[in-house]
Amino acid sequence: MKSFLTFGFVLVFGVLGLVSCTPQNQAPVAKFDFQPTYPQVNEEVQFDASDSTDSEGKSKFSSYKWDFGDGSQGTGEFSSHKYTEAKSYTVTLVVMDTKGAVSPEAKQTVIVGTGAPSCDLPQDQDFAALAFDGQNLWSAQYADVDAENGKIFKLSTSCQVQTSFKSPGHTPGGIAWDGQNLWVSDAYFDEKDATSILKLFKINPSNGDVIGSCKFSGNTDEIDINALAWDGQFLWMSEVTNKKIEKLDVSGNTCKSVSSFKSPAKGDVGGLAWDGAFLWIADIGEEESAKLLKVNASTGKAEATFPAPGEGYPQGLVFDKQSGSFWVLDVASKVNKIIKLAIPK
Repeated sequence: MKSFLTFGFVLVFGVLGLVSCTPQNQAPVAKFDFQPTYPQVNEEVQFDASDSTDSEGKSKFSSYKWDFGDGSQGTGEFSSHKYTEAKSYTVTLVVMDTKGAVSPEAKQTVIVGTGAPSCDLPQDQDFAALAFDGQNLWSAQYADVDAENGKIFKLSTSCQVQTSFKSPGHTPGGIAWDGQNLWVSDAYFDEKDATSILKLFKINPSNGDVIGSCKFSGNTDEIDINALAWDGQFLWMSEVTNKKIEKLDVSGNTCKSVSSFKSPAKGDVGGLAWDGAFLWIADIGEEESAKLLKVNASTGKAEATFPAPGEGYPQGLVFDKQSGSFWVLDVASKVNKIIKLAIPK
């Protein structure tokens, strides 16, 4: 009797062990892309879920369920939809594998416009940086010859040059508007001291006269500058070489660093903007495509990411609080274009 019970226990244990070793079907992962990046009203948007994956290595799924965010749904690995109103929509995708496992929701924001205004600057020239004074845009141009100064341009919102004057330096890499005056950056190499020097200039926008200037008091070894933004009290700047974002007090004769954080951008920072609550970074990108990052200025963490408009080389970014939109300078292949873009804050 004892032998029988022992055999029965072993038999049952063995069966249970076989059951527990049977691999469970894992939930698939839904992924999708869409084109165009910033569609317009009544423009067909193409959705592609072919990047969705299954843990078992399968590329086909029994169902694809799309929610386009405006009350409409769709099915299939590839789907399309037209939006009839200009606003932001949250698109959701859920996929099911052939064994009935359902993926978590994949979500992306689709921003639909009414024909975002854009205009072209003179081509085949090195434009950089962007500022907005509430009525006109400001941009800068590097000098063609090292011994010369760059230029500062006052532009209408249709890219027409209103006026221009010499920049205080050779390479004006950032521009910001503080409510009354312009701030312009210039980084140069001092051959005598073998040191890179960064200067910030406060400029009278009426005639280009320098009202004041300061040298950045932080580490200036191989420093470079690529963007400026004004938050109402402090000046923010990006250091390209050190990949840092600095918050500066420019109230005195020196540019005192109040705080800093490592840039969350994957590539170089092509522009900075302040929307009243968040700092925005134009990430030129390296291996990835260019993006606009919504950054918590206290933590330095990106809280939202959006694809950059244009051809993917944003070299200027500024927020227009009157319209709640962003102006983006795109200089890919020197096709200098300024694009107005409404992004949810």
